[in-house]
Amino acid sequence: MLVGTAFACLGLVCFSVLSLTLYRHPLFAWETYNIEWLRAWLWMTTLDYYGAALPLCAVIMANEQSPLVGALWSLGCLLGGSPFCCAWVVTRLRSVEGPYPPYRYP
Repeated sequence: MLVGTAFACLGLVCFSVLSLTLYRHPLFAWETYNIEWLRAWLWMTTLDYYGAALPLCAVIMANEQSPLVGALWSLGCLLGGSPFCCAWVVTRLRSVEGPYPPYRYP
C-alpha cells in the first residue's frame, strides 16, 4: 500500500510540474534562444523520464527471481536509459512460452 501511495504521489507531482511548465513555457512556442524555456523543459523531461522509469523498476523488481538481478536491471534503466528498459522487456518477452508472462508478486 505504501508503494502504491508513493507512485500515486509521483504521478501527481509529474502531472503538476508538467501542467505548470506548459502554462509558463508553452511547448509549441519553440524558444530555443531562451535559456529559461530550455532549462524548464530539460528539468521536465528529466522528471518525466524518471517518473516513468521508477514504476518500471518496481515491475522489474517484482518479476525478477533474484533481488540482485532486479537491482542491476533497475540500475541499468535508471542510469542507462531506454536501451536497458527495452532490453529488459525484450528478454522478458522472449522467455515467455505462453501468451501471458508468468508474473511473480511478493
